[in-house]
Amino acid sequence: MEDYTYINPNLLTTQDHKISVFAIFDGHGGNEVSQFLSLNIESILIKYITQSNYNIKESINKTFLELDNLLKSQNKFQKIGSTATLILIDNNIIYCANIGDTTCYYIYNNNINKLSKDHNIKNEKEIVRIKKSNGLIFNNRLYGVLNITRSFGDFDLKENGLVCIPSISRVSIDMESKYIVIASDGVWDAIKDKDLMEICKKEKKSENIAKKLIEQSLYRFSKDNVTTIVIQLYD
Repeated sequence: MEDYTYINPNLLTTQDHKISVFAIFDGHGGNEVSQFLSLNIESILIKYITQSNYNIKESINKTFLELDNLLKSQNKFQKIGSTATLILIDNNIIYCANIGDTTCYYIYNNNINKLSKDHNIKNEKEIVRIKKSNGLIFNNRLYGVLNITRSFGDFDLKENGLVCIPSISRVSIDMESKYIVIASDGVWDAIKDKDLMEICKKEKKSENIAKKLIEQSLYRFSKDNVTTIVIQLYD
């Protein structure tokens, strides 16, 4: 396990905004990058949110860039990196920002919506982007090394099309909203959409859903990280 999490349901509260943040960082090559992200994202995110007068997308993009630049300045993360999936809730708006393959689902009524994008060599748009950046894909990996195409760190591969620019999606919370589920790729290696829906319908409470997802992932012999966060929106 090279994962770290960040959870703060009360990041910022003003007369007009109530901001909560939840994130999973799935490290590879070591846990140094994922740990660094979990420890440093709060102060940088607050800085940009307040400077931008609560322009959330701009703030997230600037936060991700500054975090990666800080990692680069330490000159020791050439072969170490991390994915990131961040959920920021501002009043009744959900923002999902991700790089890599840590996945997030939004569950409402009897429906499921994948909020994150998979940045890996199975994504045709990512393959096109890598080739336009003069990057190479061989042995089913970016430059034969990574199976993801966006990450923090991994600076040896940044000249081969690897970036830390997040995909950002946005949805509104209403009375039909049920849960947000974020989990490392080891969970989704074992758990499919229909499995997730069945678990949510049966378990109801967020802590029980998270526990069951991890239990089922291990029972089905997942061999990767299985960190899980479940955010309950309405009963």
